[in-house]
Amino acid sequence: MAVLGLISATGCTPAHHKLFDPANFKTVQHALRTDQRKLAGDLQLEKTLALSASRHPQQLCYNLRNNVNFVVLKTIRGFVLGVVTADRDDMQGNLDHMRQDKSSYEQDIRDFVNDGVAAPAGAKRAAAAITKEISIAMHNTNRMISRINHGVQKAYALANGLAPSAGPCKNAGPGTAMPSVDPVT
Repeated sequence: MAVLGLISATGCTPAHHKLFDPANFKTVQHALRTDQRKLAGDLQLEKTLALSASRHPQQLCYNLRNNVNFVVLKTIRGFVLGVVTADRDDMQGNLDHMRQDKSSYEQDIRDFVNDGVAAPAGAKRAAAAITKEISIAMHNTNRMISRINHGVQKAYALANGLAPSAGPCKNAGPGTAMPSVDPVT
């Protein structure tokens, strides 16, 4: 009877229903590594533009406002606020999803034991392995986020350092750095 009930319930479920399945840790970490490389490339471009601006004092204001600050405020800031933040949020969702799956797994094991069924061999090791993978993913992700945040700080410091404290382009740098990308928890 139970099998018949499951089969009939399954037949009533719409075929187009999909469960949310986040990208795995490695996929999201690869995206963040790619983000980190792009930021490093943008920072290198900014350094090249800053060097050019410092070599031509008569064009410093123009180069600072239109080239160096453009890289900082438009390219880097926009990329970090858009792509990097989305990749960070994907990882946070993945971590939350994995924690929920682990919690459900542990609850299922407790339910089986409460019903008189022995816990499967290796159940505790499996839960510990999940916890370890979550911890490793958090550590690696937060290390990449920290590097990205450091790169952003360097970009702002470089541009702000070019801006003279006096003259026609006094304090023409990008100003206060944007807020850091939050670590995953």
